Amino acid sequence: MFTFGKYFLCPILFCLLSCRSLLMAAELEPTTKNPFTAPALTQTNILNTDVSAAILPVDSAFALTALIEADTNIVLMWNMPPGYYLYKKSLVVETSANTQPLTLTLSVGVTLSDEFFGDVEVYFDKLLLSLPLSQFDPTENGTIDLLVTYQGCAEKLYCYPLVQKNVSLMLPN
Repeated sequence: MFTFGKYFLCPILFCLLSCRSLLMAAELEPTTKNPFTAPALTQTNILNTDVSAAILPVDSAFALTALIEADTNIVLMWNMPPGYYLYKKSLVVETSANTQPLTLTLSVGVTLSDEFFGDVEVYFDKLLLSLPLSQFDPTENGTIDLLVTYQGCAEKLYCYPLVQKNVSLMLPN
């Protein structure tokens, strides 16, 4: 039977201390070779949290609003701050009654050359999607339930994983 003792922890501690020394050396000013005068290691310069602090939570970056407009359409609207965009190819809307995604009529977006996906079409600032209410069957309690999937990025910083939102809209009387 193997037990975790002091001999198991020694290599781990050595590795951690070595990594810390390497990180300190990487943070030295070019003219400074003395590790005792090097800037202190902080979470900011180890993890580069300046970038992560600049990245908004997904619900702030891609604020989704859903509403029924004039008793004829369901409107899905995304508002994005400057520097954030949604991928056109990731937009999917499904209903609980239908196993197939709905056919979406989307406006022309901006073409970007993405390092992972190649040339892609994206939407900056705002995306408005209108779906005819007639294509939905309401539930027994008078709601329309949707599953909305989308993905976007903070330009040159971070790409969010796919987001899925359940949207439930109450039909007007």
